[in-house]
Amino acid sequence: MAGPVAHAGDFQAARTDRRIHLDGKLEEPEWALAPVYSSFVESFPREGGLPSLRTEVRVLYDNGHLYIGVDCLDDHPERIVAQLGRRDTLTAADRVTVIIDSNHDHRTAYAFSLNAAGVLRDELYFSDINSIEAWDAVWDGAAAVNAHGWSAEFEIPLNILRFGDAPEQTWGFFVERHVPRTHQIFESTLIPRNANARVSRFGHLTHLTRLKPKTDFEFAPYAAARLNWAPAYADPTRPHPRLLNPSGDLGADIRASLTSSLTLNAAINPDFGQVEADQVILNLQNFEPLFPEKRPFFTQGLDLFLPPGGEYGDLPNQLFYSRHVGLDAPILGAAKVTGSVRDGTDVGVLDAVVMGSNNPSQGPYYYSGFNTLSSADLRSRTDSAPRDRQFEFHPSEPLHFGLNNALPAARPVSINDFAAVVKQRLFGSSTIGLTLTSALPLAQECFPSDFRAPGGSLPAPAGSQLTTYSRDVCSVRGQNAAAVDWNLKSSDGQYTLLGVVHGSEQVGGPADGMTFFDGTRLRPGDLGAGGYAYAAKSGGEPWRFDVLYFYTSPKEDFNQIGYLPSQNQQRISGRIHFVKPTGLGQLRSFNVDASWASFLTTDGRLTRRGDYAGLNLQAMLPGFQTVGFSLNWDIPRFDVREIHYAGIPMQRQGNVNLTLFANTDATLPFFVDGAVYFIRLLGGGEAPYANGVGFDGRAVWRPQARLETQLLGSVVRQPQGIRYVGNPAGNQYVFGDQFPGFLSVTLRQSFVLSPKMTLQAYAQFFSDYVHYSRFFSVNRDSGQEVLLSDMRPFDYRAPADSHGTVLNLNVVYRWEYRLGSALFLVYSRSQSAFPGLNPPRDVRPYLLGSGPATDTVLVKWSYLWGV
Repeated sequence: MAGPVAHAGDFQAARTDRRIHLDGKLEEPEWALAPVYSSFVESFPREGGLPSLRTEVRVLYDNGHLYIGVDCLDDHPERIVAQLGRRDTLTAADRVTVIIDSNHDHRTAYAFSLNAAGVLRDELYFSDINSIEAWDAVWDGAAAVNAHGWSAEFEIPLNILRFGDAPEQTWGFFVERHVPRTHQIFESTLIPRNANARVSRFGHLTHLTRLKPKTDFEFAPYAAARLNWAPAYADPTRPHPRLLNPSGDLGADIRASLTSSLTLNAAINPDFGQVEADQVILNLQNFEPLFPEKRPFFTQGLDLFLPPGGEYGDLPNQLFYSRHVGLDAPILGAAKVTGSVRDGTDVGVLDAVVMGSNNPSQGPYYYSGFNTLSSADLRSRTDSAPRDRQFEFHPSEPLHFGLNNALPAARPVSINDFAAVVKQRLFGSSTIGLTLTSALPLAQECFPSDFRAPGGSLPAPAGSQLTTYSRDVCSVRGQNAAAVDWNLKSSDGQYTLLGVVHGSEQVGGPADGMTFFDGTRLRPGDLGAGGYAYAAKSGGEPWRFDVLYFYTSPKEDFNQIGYLPSQNQQRISGRIHFVKPTGLGQLRSFNVDASWASFLTTDGRLTRRGDYAGLNLQAMLPGFQTVGFSLNWDIPRFDVREIHYAGIPMQRQGNVNLTLFANTDATLPFFVDGAVYFIRLLGGGEAPYANGVGFDGRAVWRPQARLETQLLGSVVRQPQGIRYVGNPAGNQYVFGDQFPGFLSVTLRQSFVLSPKMTLQAYAQFFSDYVHYSRFFSVNRDSGQEVLLSDMRPFDYRAPADSHGTVLNLNVVYRWEYRLGSALFLVYSRSQSAFPGLNPPRDVRPYLLGSGPATDTVLVKWSYLWGV
């Protein structure tokens, strides 16, 4: 196949018969035989300018690897920034990034970065402009600083690249060089900063002949050993004694090429003990927060399972949310197939079996289906149960070895989680797709043998309604869901029309079903539907716009394997943008946008759930500092989820908030960024006006190449206004004037011995309180609205205030002792405050030292075999 006509951005590769030795020096004679590409152009800060520094790129290949050599010439090599960091961290260092569209579909690409200290980083591009930084591949590289600048060598195995079997290959190819001291970015092909496109604008790599797609097999077993010191009792008021619980796990990761373009990834008893825990937050909303996926098995190929639209803001929903897999029980095994079945057709199939064992000494009371048992009943039975300090084999966890008393009191429910997606490219970067998901239980939650007395009689504690075995009560709810999506783009990427139509089906579970916060009852067999449509002008300057319509019916739910923060909602929103990414006057970039949104229910009542308007501005100053503000107005609205499960809309107070933010030059050894925000809570009826203030900040210090310290802090006092407290009797509902606050301080410390040996420490102190100053009461029947003006003062004597403090520590030593193989040493500590009777109204670490604490030491070893 003849290659394209040569133009700026076209590279030529040369074949080599000898494997390149990686030292970053480009001294092998093979490099002298490779054609040199040096036609770079400056993209920032002077878009289209001639580079002040020369960059030379050479490309070699053999039957198993692609080699890229980059010479970064520099008149002042002593000023080159060679900052060390853990693999996949983005350091403020001189670096080179190579991005390869080996399938040449103008949509997907693999990015490989090397900085001047030899730190490797990779990410995956999809849908032309999106990227996933958590994508990991096994490849290698080296860098060296010399008298003329610095140079980098990349060795990329062909088995991690997807490409066809044509006798002569043409790939999309792009190289980018960053010079932090001058903020310059040089590109092999100029991609305008106002373009809503990236992969589709790459140049080409040609003269790749006689390449055969590599089929390979990789097997990476691991062994992990833990020592865990944890309280013997679940009751937080009894933090002592603590028991030492040793345990061990065996498992493996498997990767195999099924065809030249289909890859199997599998995990047996995966262990993620080295993954950093989620940051502790104070969630006062009535929906689940969205956390990023950090587990390596799920980050690979995750792009295929994401719905379109994530690049333009928060996703309204996700049919597949991997964080829900293995949430309540260990993953016994999981497998995933991703790739292409033919030109332009991408597929992904994932299946995971989740199951575990409970402590056999706990007796028949410990499954969540017995939700009529009070927490005090559960606690007393857990605390009085014998401490089963025996090792026992459990078929549901065959590769885990530990003491019975360390297993959970509640029986984990076995679940099979499944997700499948197919996406078809239509033209350019446009696609249509189909997604199927399911979360189906493999067992009941309880069985007749769990009940002590013959015939199923359960000696239930006082107040419990569950006294006999019932297959209906013990049945576990499952779900099926499906979606069709489309992502249509103009040839230049400036205009976008995308959307999703999805539906859900409830499978099994108790006949009474479950109740949503808005009072909707969801029963077995119930169907729900929803979706969203988005249209935008997302490229060019200065004017852009976007509009969104989102809908979900009252009975739609796929949260067992997906993410839908709220059903029974429709939303229409829009934004107008004025953008100058190439600069405005003395400003290096400038953008301002005005937005609005309106929310209604979909249950036929069209209850107004909220209205919103906002104005946002951001600018980069000549000194590369960024400043801006955000002004938002939440108009008073009815919240149908606030009075839990009652189906009673409650009027909430509106607010006006102003946020001011700024950051210094991020390329300096010491930089800070932060935001301060002010909130004015609007009054109404018995609800008074109130003021709040908050601050978020971050400071990063790099005193030398091996060290980096990050300190993050947040302190907030933000009135929430009138919030639901409880339902003491009948149709009487109690509310309180809520004033919460929290303090969060996080420290991240990195010490890098070499690009493949790092020591990282993480610590977060988090303290929060919730105080109610006054209480009110309203009598209402289901469906009747509660207005702020309806509330009357009420003498509420039950405890309502709360206070909590948490200290989390994590220290991780990582040594990649050979390519793809690693040794981890991990220490972690989690401690929470003792639950006192009189919680303070501030963020002091109240009784933290007296509360329950868990310490864990983990050693994890893995070894990669490749065939």
